[in-house]
Amino acid sequence: MEATLKFNLPDDKGDFELAVKASAMYCVLWDFKQFMRDEIKYNGNLTDKEYELAERFQEKFFEILQDNAISLD
Repeated sequence: MEATLKFNLPDDKGDFELAVKASAMYCVLWDFKQFMRDEIKYNGNLTDKEYELAERFQEKFFEILQDNAISLD
């Protein structure tokens, strides 16, 4: 199977940049997911409030991913 994306440059430059940087954006999301996981699971220096806030942010992050049909697995 093969797929080709075509862009009318310079008019579609924004869409082109988005497509070209999609892999880097995936890596950023993955790294942030891992950062949040590590903070919640391994950072013993968090206060109870910080821990609760980190969990809340992580839940919202996953909710936004799910709402946009994005899987990082």
